[in-house]
Amino acid sequence: MGIELQIAREALKSGYDMKVTKVKRAINNDSYFLWVIIPEHAFFILRPRMDMTNILPKANPLWGGKMVYHISQQFILNIGGYSKMKDNFIDTIIAKLGLL
Repeated sequence: MGIELQIAREALKSGYDMKVTKVKRAINNDSYFLWVIIPEHAFFILRPRMDMTNILPKANPLWGGKMVYHISQQFILNIGGYSKMKDNFIDTIIAKLGLL
């Protein structure tokens, strides 16, 4: 198990894209993604093996047609939503990772 940090320098209303190869590697390693949205002082945790089984990849023309998984705002809400950095950051991570 590992945790990979993903940083967004701006909050995107449309959501975020992740390369298929990165997501597949995380699924194989049972890793997590810790997404930090810098201007919002917010984060969410994503476990691809559990959370992304029903998302289909699609080509992103802005990335040269590379295949990506799109993480929509609704999807983020469905997996627990955003947490604020100041609100028990460590406790939230420990709970999401099931370490207690």
